[in-house]
Amino acid sequence: MRSPRRKAAVAALVVAALVGTLLHGLEQRYRGYLLEQNRAEVREQLDRYSIALANAVNRRLSLLQGLKVFTETAVQRGEAMRILEESFNLFASGLHSSASGVRNFIVAPGGVNTFVYPLERNRKAVGHNLLEDKRPQVRKDVRRAMETGHVALSGPYELRQGGLGLVARIAVFDGATFWGLATMVVDVPPVFREAGIASDMDQMHLALVDVGGNVFYGRPEVLESDPETVDVLLPEGVWHLAMVPKDGWRSLISLSIRAFRTLAVLVLFLSGVVAYLLAYRQSTLQRDVGRRTEELGRTVERLHAENSRRRKVEHALERAKTAAEQANQTKSEFLARMSHEIRTPLNGVMGMQQLLQTTDLNPEQAEYVDHAQRAAKRLMTLLNDILDLSRVEAGRLELADQVFQPREVLQQVEHLFAPACREKGVALVLRADRALPQFLRGDALRLQQICNNLLSNAVKFTDAGSVEVDVGRLPGPSSDKIRMLFCVADTGRGIEESALDTLFNPFVQSRPGDAAVGRGAGLGLSIVRRLVEAMGGGVSVTSEVGQGTCFCFSLPVSLVREEERKEASPS
Repeated sequence: MRSPRRKAAVAALVVAALVGTLLHGLEQRYRGYLLEQNRAEVREQLDRYSIALANAVNRRLSLLQGLKVFTETAVQRGEAMRILEESFNLFASGLHSSASGVRNFIVAPGGVNTFVYPLERNRKAVGHNLLEDKRPQVRKDVRRAMETGHVALSGPYELRQGGLGLVARIAVFDGATFWGLATMVVDVPPVFREAGIASDMDQMHLALVDVGGNVFYGRPEVLESDPETVDVLLPEGVWHLAMVPKDGWRSLISLSIRAFRTLAVLVLFLSGVVAYLLAYRQSTLQRDVGRRTEELGRTVERLHAENSRRRKVEHALERAKTAAEQANQTKSEFLARMSHEIRTPLNGVMGMQQLLQTTDLNPEQAEYVDHAQRAAKRLMTLLNDILDLSRVEAGRLELADQVFQPREVLQQVEHLFAPACREKGVALVLRADRALPQFLRGDALRLQQICNNLLSNAVKFTDAGSVEVDVGRLPGPSSDKIRMLFCVADTGRGIEESALDTLFNPFVQSRPGDAAVGRGAGLGLSIVRRLVEAMGGGVSVTSEVGQGTCFCFSLPVSLVREEERKEASPS
C-alpha cells in the first residue's frame, strides 16, 4: 500500500472513531427519550386502570353498606330477627343482582352466621361463629370491623369454594352496642374485567400486590422487571398495580433504535469515505484540499449559525411562555377587578328594583320588574363565579383556618336546598359518618361553597328520585389530620362518558339540555375542582346516562385540640 493511501486510511479511521463516539452518545440520549415516553404512556394507562378498579371495588362495597343500613334499621325497630327472617332473602337478592361477581351476603347476629343468600353452596356457613373462628386472621379481621365500625377487607385469596375472592365485613350496632356482622364475598375476576384488567394483556404483563405485599393476580416476575406502579385506593388499605412490557422496556423501542443505528452506520460510512478521499487527495491535489477545507469551514459556520438560531428560538419561546403566563395573570386580575367594579352598580340596580317593587305597579309592570330582578341575580351569580375563578387562577385565593362543625355545614346546606327539592318532589337525604368529629379546623365557607355548587347541579338536573349527600371520615396524612370524604349522588339525567374528561373545564356544559335547563355559564364545576385542589384535595365523578351522577371529593382537615374545642363550644 502506497504512503498516500496509508495516510488516508489512518485519517478515515480517526474520523470514524470520533463520529462513532458522537453517534453512540446521541443513541443513548435518544434511547432514554424513547424509554421515558413509553413509561409515561404506561403510567397514564395505569392511572386509568387504578381509577376504574377502585370504582369497581367501591361500587360493590357500597352494597355491603346498604345491607348494614337495612340490618341496623331492623335492629333499631326492635324486631331484627323477625324482619330478617321475612325480608332478608328479598333484600339480599336485589343487592346480589345489582352487580356481577358477588358470591353471597351473610348477616351474623352476635357473630354467628344465621342469614345467608344465596343458600345453595353456602349451607356450611350457617351457624358458624366468626368470633371463635379457628383462623387467627379471620378473628383479627372481625375484631377490626368491630373496633373501627368501617368495612374490614380480607384477601384477596383463594376461596374454599374455588376462585380468587375478597371478603368484606362491617359491624352492625344497636346504638353504641355491637349487635352482629354483615359479610359479603366478592369474586375478584369479574371486578377486574369490569375495570378492563387482564393478567395477560396485549404487549403487557401486570401484577396486583395486596396490602401485605403479596402478588395475588398477574405475574410475580413483573415486580423484578423495573415496572411502572400505581396505588389503587380502597376503603381500607392500598393495592399496588404494576405493569411492564412483555419483552421488556427495550422491546418497545427496538424498531426505532434499529432505524437510528441504520442511519448511524450510513453516516459513519460516509464520514469514513469523505475522510479517506480528503486525505488521499491531500498529497496530490493541495489546491483541492484547500478548497475542501474552505467548504468544511463554511459547514462549521452554518452549524454555528444554526445553533445560534436555535438558541434564539429557544429564548423566544421562553419569552413567549413568560408573556403568556403574565397575560394569563393580567387576565385573571382584570376579571377580578372588573367583577368587583360591575358588582357595585349592579347592587345599586338590584336595590332600585327592590324599591320599585314596593311601589304601586300593575301586574304587567310587576312581571317586568320580577324578570329584571331574576336576571340581575343571575348576573350577580355569574360575576361571583368569575371572581372566584379569577382569584384561584391569579393565586390570590385566601383559605381560612378556623374551627367549625361539619354537621352544622350540612344543616346549612339542607336548609338552602330543601325548599327546591320539595317543590320538585325530590327527596333530599344527608348522612354523616358517626366517626366524624364534632369539631374540625379548616375553611368552612369554601367547603359549603363546594357543596352548594354540587347540590345546585344535582337538584337542577334531577326531576324524580332523590339527591343524597354522604360525609365520611378517611385516614389523614398525619396523626393530627384526617380526610373528609363527600359524595353527592343524584338520580337525574346522568352525563355522557365522552363528556366526563372535560366536565371540570371552565364554560363547559356537558349534561343533556344544560343550555335549556340550567342557563348557567359552566363555571360551577370548574370552581369546585380548583377550590378542592387549592385546599389539598381531589374530586372525581361517575355517571350513567338515565341513571344519575355521583360526585366525590376529599379534603384534608385538622383535628381540634381539647382546649380549642372548649373555646368553640357554645357556653
